[in-house]
Amino acid sequence: MFRRRHLLAAGLAPVTAGDASAQAWPQRPVRILVPYPPGSGTDIIGRILAERLQVAWGQPVVVENRPGAGGSLGTEVAARAPADGHTLLIADTGPLAIAPTLFARLGYDPLVDFAPITLLARLSYVLVVNPAVAARDAAQFVALARAQPGRVAYASVGNGSFTHLAMELFRTSEGITLNHVPYRGSAPALNDVVGGQVAAMFVNTLSSVDLIRAGRLRALAIGSQARLPVLPEVPTLTEALGKPMAAEAWFGLLAPRGTPGEIVTRIAADVATLAADPVQRARMEATGAEIAVTTPEVFAAMIREEGARWAPIVRASGAQVD
Repeated sequence: MFRRRHLLAAGLAPVTAGDASAQAWPQRPVRILVPYPPGSGTDIIGRILAERLQVAWGQPVVVENRPGAGGSLGTEVAARAPADGHTLLIADTGPLAIAPTLFARLGYDPLVDFAPITLLARLSYVLVVNPAVAARDAAQFVALARAQPGRVAYASVGNGSFTHLAMELFRTSEGITLNHVPYRGSAPALNDVVGGQVAAMFVNTLSSVDLIRAGRLRALAIGSQARLPVLPEVPTLTEALGKPMAAEAWFGLLAPRGTPGEIVTRIAADVATLAADPVQRARMEATGAEIAVTTPEVFAAMIREEGARWAPIVRASGAQVD
């Protein structure tokens, strides 16, 4: 498993005077492709990043949403873009680590078609239930599911999505049977949990913190390795279950394969500088995200390791997309 000790906010090689391609770049606006709709966790992080990078680069940095196929559509568009540093991609666990096993045919290879730049952040997922559900913690939820096998329903944003697989990991770990109700997107899924049509869901902190604080959702456990400042009262899954378990997605920045190494190195260094800014860190962490930047080499190794970790979970779930 990828170790946090490898996460580096410093140590990225500076661009030297001889790096002509990096010095000349960017020559025009830079677009950051986000393979999800506006308002998604990836989109929120992308827009915070774009706002700061355009100041650093002196060129407009525009977020372009290309949703579809669980993030794979926009990721494929990015893979086919010119490798000149003017098109970047923010992608997460789904299209980079889950999709290669989930899709029978995929239009890109995350290990071949991209130049990884840096990990950006980790985002925890929370096990939530409608407040009317007779479970005030994860252990009571497990007991409820055991007493009613197959009758307790949970929502996801689609077959093979992170929200689906996180619950499958939880379900198999606890030996319970749940009823999976897939939706087309996070908004309708979350609305039905809030409305009581579905009992439970794994949902990211970006989308759920305000609803939890307002009492419209009850948080049972959080998938981070430690409790989060935004929800300090919510135990981790490991605390709640008494055994190691995590439900944590990650986001990273990539460029198309063939992008000059000098440009990749410069972008990684610029992102690391922004990540070290206390104001920007506070802004990101207020959403429940944990800032975590790396070198390009470490991020490339992480993508490979995460793909290997999620492959058996996808297969065990039975989810597949033609």
